[in-house]
Formats: sequence, structure tokens, C-alpha cells
Amino acid sequence: MKRLAGMVKVFLLVIILATIILLAAAVTAQSDIQVAPIDNEITVKEEAVFDVTVTNPHDEDRVYTLYSLDVIWGLTPDQTQFTVPKGESKTLKVRVKPLGPFQPSKYVVKLYVDSSIGTTPAERLVRDLPIILYPEEPVEYAPSVKVTVDLDEKISPQQPLSVKVSLRNRNPLDLYGMRLYIQTDLPEFAQEALIDLPALGEKTVEFTITPNPQQPPKKYTLFFTLDRLGETVKIVQKEIEILPFTPAFTVVKEEQKVFLKKLITLTVRNPGNLPQTQPVKVSIAALDALVTKGLEVVKEGEQRFLVQDITLEPGETTTLSYVTNYRIPLYVLVVILLLFVAYQIIKSPLQLQKRATAHKGELSEIKVTLDVRNASGKHVKEVRITDLIPSIANLEKGLEMGTIHPHDIRHTVRGTTVHWLIAELEPKEQRLITYSLKAKFNIVGTLSLPRATAEFQRGKRRGKTYSNLARVS
Repeated sequence: MKRLAGMVKVFLLVIILATIILLAAAVTAQSDIQVAPIDNEITVKEEAVFDVTVTNPHDEDRVYTLYSLDVIWGLTPDQTQFTVPKGESKTLKVRVKPLGPFQPSKYVVKLYVDSSIGTTPAERLVRDLPIILYPEEPVEYAPSVKVTVDLDEKISPQQPLSVKVSLRNRNPLDLYGMRLYIQTDLPEFAQEALIDLPALGEKTVEFTITPNPQQPPKKYTLFFTLDRLGETVKIVQKEIEILPFTPAFTVVKEEQKVFLKKLITLTVRNPGNLPQTQPVKVSIAALDALVTKGLEVVKEGEQRFLVQDITLEPGETTTLSYVTNYRIPLYVLVVILLLFVAYQIIKSPLQLQKRATAHKGELSEIKVTLDVRNASGKHVKEVRITDLIPSIANLEKGLEMGTIHPHDIRHTVRGTTVHWLIAELEPKEQRLITYSLKAKFNIVGTLSLPRATAEFQRGKRRGKTYSNLARVS
């Protein structure tokens, strides 16, 4: 029983929801009334004609009644009252005639449409019937011309635009010397033409307009005005929209070459009609990228580019400059060559190297070798080699075979100074000087021996060179 009661509650809830939905649809749905003018430009003695289409979207047949509350206008539908089956439409003509003294102007007549379900009123709708009233011309009457303008309402600023204006003379009167011109804030659209129209004749005038590519994108109003003898005959208003145009920036490259130097100027322009920020990118050789200043160098794969982000207003032009300068590497190379030549000129022709080794790994006995070499291609004369033996060691008297004997030995406060003399060294000749030291006490750690010096005769001047520091541990 409880389960059955629950099912009944669910069923009732579904019915209530469905009813609410149907009632909401019934409340919100409205009949659709469409008005299309057949001829709404008339004189005071003519009738305006409209097509009125009534659509019944409801779920039942409805009775519709058409009428007007304006007593100064005569409104005559083909049928004042009619039935439209559910889901169907019906179109009928409605004629409107001015009944009072009117001045030429634009008027709006209210059309009322009541619908009912049987005899029960259901809804009331109101539609406007626009009427343009012209004066009734006597033998000499004012010109009446119907003007129709055909053009694209959405305009691309980089494409030429064709505007067609169709004119129809509504009077049995020849119209000569009329002037058709366009009034607007857009200078490129300011066109005009002289027109002659025969009685009841027709003519089409076509304008070809080239918009400004930098025209800001927005909506503009065009007024097509027809004048005759200084008096306005007709004005037609049209709304157009200039579309956004955002192409890539144009880049023109100019190059000026001087000695090992290139001065490049890029002229960048925004041809669009909106402010834009775009990267300006120019390919460059890998070698040129090393000596180019002024723009950022970016590597993409194996290629290199000069890149800079630019922001430009519509039609704005700017210039970018950069310099490819091979002079700096040349200057560096020249300086290196000069330094090398100077080094070759001033460097010592003698090379002196000092080596020291401990006897059986003990610092008590040390063997010292002086290696003197003539590295030049010329003879070196009067070579005097001097070495200092620290006071913590004594010079051993025994000499190895083939070594040079000391010229003199002097004992000083700093230690023992030993001199060797070599009368001449031939080009590339090498001589070895070897002697032994014996420490006065045990040495622990590392012993550093001072540099040896070599003096020599170089032309008319004496030269001097030094050995390295010899360390033994």
C-alpha cells in the first residue's frame, strides 16, 4: 500500500509539472504579425498599401480582428475579421488613406490586431504602418522621386566598394539638373553626380568608392541626398560598418655599405586600421650575427633572425636601425698581430729552465739542473748564468760529466751565489748545467729554490732572462 501511495504521488507530481509547462507556453506564446509595405509613399489623394501576415502559433484556431483608432486615417483591410487555424498563417492587404488636411511629411498609423478564442478575447497586438506623404502636385508641382540605395553594409577597408542608387520619377514631369551626393564623416565616400530623369522615368547611378585602409572600424551613417534647384527632394539614410583590418606590418629594408661596415635601416608600417603589436623579424647570416648591434638576435633551428616587437597605430610608420661592423674584429686581429710582433721583438732569445730532484726521495741531497737554450735564429754571446743556493744547503764540489764548471762561487748572507760563463750559443743550441746540494739539516715538506738568471749580449745592449721557481718535496 505504501508503495502504491508513493507511485500515485509521483504520477500527480508529473501531471502538475506538465500542466505548469503547458500553461507557461500558452502564456508566453504570441501571435506573429508581420507588416511589409507595398507602396507607402503616396500623395494626399492616394492610398498606401501594406501586406499584413498573421501567424497563429497556438494550439487552437483563433479569430483575428484588424482595425485602427485613428479617425483621420481610413484603414481598409481586405477582411476585417477572419479565422486562422492553429499553426497556420494568413496574408491580406491593408489600405490606408489620409482623410484630413496633411502636410507632406512622414506619418505612422497604428494597426490593432485582436485575437480571440471563440468569443473570449485572448490578446491584443499593435503594429506601426509607416507612411510618407507627398503633396498633390498641380500643373507645376514639386518633384517626387523614389530613391533606393544598394550597398554592402559591412565593408572591408582594403576593397573597393560599389554603391548603386536607383531613382524613379513618380511625376509626369521631366526633372533636369538634379544633384545626387553623399554626406558622411568619411571623406572617401563624399561622391556626387548630376542626374536628369524623364517623366515617370527610372535611372541607376553607380559609385565606386575606395575606402581608407586606416579608417577605424566602427559604424558610420551615410546620407544620400537628392537636390533640385537648391531644394532637397529626397534624403535616404544608410548605416554601414567598417570591419577590422589587421594585416602583417610591411618592412622595407635599405642598406648602406662603407668600409667593412653595413648600416641597415628597416622602415616598418602598419597598413591596418587598428593599433597592433607585431614582431619585426629579419634573417641574418650566422657570421653577421656575431658583429651586429641594434636588435636582438634569436636562433630558430639553424637560422638566425634579428627580432624586435613594435607597436604601431593605424598607418603609422617607424624605422629600426642596426649595424653590422666587421671593423672591430679586424681591429682586434691587428692588435693581436702587433702584440705578437712586439713579443717576437722584445722576447728573450734565451730560455732558462730550472729543475730540482731529491736523491732517493730525501730532501737532504738535491740535484739541480739548469737547462739553457738559444731559441732564436741568431748567435747569442757572453752568456752569464747566476744561481743562488739558499743558506740552508751547501754546494757539493763533485760535478757530473759534460756539465759546465762554475766561473766563480761567492758566499753571501742570503746564501751561495754561483756564476757560469758561456762564450757563445749557436742558434737552437742547448746546454745543461748540473750541480748537487746537501742540506745542513733534515727538511720536511717542500723546498722552493729561487729563480736563476741569465744575462747575454744582444747587439749593443745586454739582455736578461729568468728561470722558473724550482720546487722539490
